[in-house]
Amino acid sequence: PLLYVELFTRIGTWDPSTGFFLASPSTRRHERRCVIVTANDLIAPCHLILKSSPPSKWPRQWRSDTVLEHASQFTINAYIDLHTFVAINIET
Repeated sequence: PLLYVELFTRIGTWDPSTGFFLASPSTRRHERRCVIVTANDLIAPCHLILKSSPPSKWPRQWRSDTVLEHASQFTINAYIDLHTFVAINIET
C-alpha cells in the first residue's frame, strides 16, 4: 500500500522544558513538503505533541483534526513506545 507522509525537520534541537526533541513542518517555498511512500519504506511512527501557548490562547480554527495543518512547532514524544525511546536515546 501507498502512504501519504508529511515531512518534518530533522531531530536536532532539544527542548529543555519537556526533555523532548523539537520538530517543525518541513517547507519548500513556503509550502509544506510531503511524499508518497510504500509501507515498506517506513521505519517507525512517531507521536507529535503540540508545543504552544495554553489552550485558552489557541486560534479557533485549531481542532484535533486540523492542528497539524496550523501549528508550527511540535515535540517528539520519546516515551510513546520502546523503539522510539531507544532510537532517540542512542543518538543523544
